[in-house]
Order: sequence, then structure tokens, then C-alpha cells
Amino acid sequence: IPVLCDGTAQSTLGMSYSLASRNLISDMVVNQMEAQSYHSAIVLSGCDKSPFGVLNGLVNLDLTRLNRSDHPLHASFIPSHVLKGGTIPQKLESELRSISEKARKTGHENLADDIDETLDYILQCSSNQAFQGILQRCVQVKLISAADHKRIEKELAINTCDSQGGICAFYGTGNSSRIAVSSLGLVHPDVELLTEPPTQTQIQSVVKSLFSVIQKAEFSISTIVSKNIENSIRVMNATGGSTNLVKHMVAAMLYAGYRFDLWDYQRIRNAHPIPDIFDYSLTKGRDIFALAQQCCDGKSRGVETMINTLVENEVPMALAVPTISGQTWKQRLG
Repeated sequence: IPVLCDGTAQSTLGMSYSLASRNLISDMVVNQMEAQSYHSAIVLSGCDKSPFGVLNGLVNLDLTRLNRSDHPLHASFIPSHVLKGGTIPQKLESELRSISEKARKTGHENLADDIDETLDYILQCSSNQAFQGILQRCVQVKLISAADHKRIEKELAINTCDSQGGICAFYGTGNSSRIAVSSLGLVHPDVELLTEPPTQTQIQSVVKSLFSVIQKAEFSISTIVSKNIENSIRVMNATGGSTNLVKHMVAAMLYAGYRFDLWDYQRIRNAHPIPDIFDYSLTKGRDIFALAQQCCDGKSRGVETMINTLVENEVPMALAVPTISGQTWKQRLG
């Protein structure tokens, strides 16, 4: 399912279509699931708000089928792997630093500072967007030509994109959706945080677990989401991420048929002190790719580790609730 990227649409009229794209995805999911009479789904979820677009459609369809006494709907998500941040080629980096020096010498201190700061970040869609604005300013003050702007922008894009796709390493909406959907209990632990596309063995683990819960109402997608919403809110507030997730998580509960609003989100958030457990940084090797590497190396269990850490800090977490793995969190942490 195609979805726009906020990282490249921001600061343009394209952002007017951003939130609407999530709801259109939900409609498409319902259309296809109903047209083919599917009772379950393996969701190859992508970036930005597309995971919640799919999720909202599925929970709403599950509710619809429940109301017409049909079979429950089940779904297991396989998030796209995490991309390692790109690297600016040395020659281009030298050119950008020269532009920064020129900006400083000509009295454009703020522009020089912005160039230097942005060079500290790994390459991904949001840093490309930052460079786009910086380069436009450079053209306006005649530090570079319009042709140089386009050439530099193209070279940055080439060194950012990956032929295998994936989600950028920063903790934006894409990876926030990954962690949120995982903490909602909808992702098998074998595929939660990968640095490469999943192997056939990993996919088989997902399929096997999904088949083990089919026809069991307690593992339907709307049930899992409603039972795990407080866990997910606490995990997201303990780890940071995109503020966009507030509206996406509220929407998921509304699509699932519950009366739920921002005040409910705030009530759950404020019910107990939540520690900051993720020292995330895009400049110090503590991005989501580094977290995925730890998971692949067996040094972390991703969301399971996050939930366990919150339990150890006496944050009330619902451990007896179902997840799509066929186990409760208590069983998974055991």
C-alpha cells in the first residue's frame, strides 16, 4: 500500500495529504479483506503512519465482524527492517564545510551553524529535508548556485536510499509505529527489530504463531489492542519517539469501537511516574539501528526488554494480556 513520507512532504503542500493517507489506507485494507473474505493477515508494515493505517482498518473490520457474529480477525505485523544511516561522501562533506566557512565569513553565522549541526547527523529522510532548506537559503544569499543546490541534493539522496527499502534509523513516526505496534502485542519477537529483511525461518515463526491463535476470540486484533493499550502508552512515553503517535493510538482505539480520547491517553500517562529508559541519539551511535543490532546480537529483546525494565521500575504493566505470539507478556518474559 503506497504511503507518503512526512520526512520529505513536510514544509510543502504535500503535508495536507498526510493524515488523510492513513485513513485511506484503512479503507483499502477493509475493502481487500472483505472482498477476499480473509480471516487473518500477515502485515508487511512500512514506514510513517502506514502501520496504523493498516491496524485501524483491521480492528474496525474485526469489530464489524463481531457485530454480525462472524469469525474473529487476527493479524501479525512484520515491520520493515531498520536502515543504517547513510554517510555523506568525504568530498561532498568537504564541500559543505567549505560552504559553511564561506557563510561564516560573509556574516551568515546562523546558516553556518545549521550546516555544521546537520553534518553531525546520519543521513536519512529528515536530515535530507533539513539540507534542502539549508541549500535553498544558501542559494538565496548567493553562496551556491541553483545548479549546485540540485547537484548536492541529488548526491545526498543517492547516499541515503537503500535498494532493500526499510525504515530510517531515527526515532520518527516510522520507528515509533514499530515500537507502538509491537508493544500493542501485534509483532512476533523474531521480527520486531531487524537490520535486514526477515529470513524464511523468521517468517515461518510468525506464520506458525498466527495459525496457533486463529479462531480464538481472545487473540482477535481488536481484543489484543484494547488489552495492551495501557502498556503501549507507557512504553512510548518511556522511550520517546514521535509525538504523532498520540493521535494514532487514540485513533486505533476509536476504530476498535471504544470511547477514547486525548484525556484518556493523558490519564494513563499520568497515572504513574514513567522513567526515561532510552537514551536515544542520532549523533552518538544510539539510534534505532543500534537498538536493532543489539536485538540481532541477542543483547536486547526489544519491547520485551522495555516492558521488563518498566516492571523493574515498578511501573504497572499488564502482563497477563494476550499477544499475537500466542503467549501473554508474562509468558514471554518468563
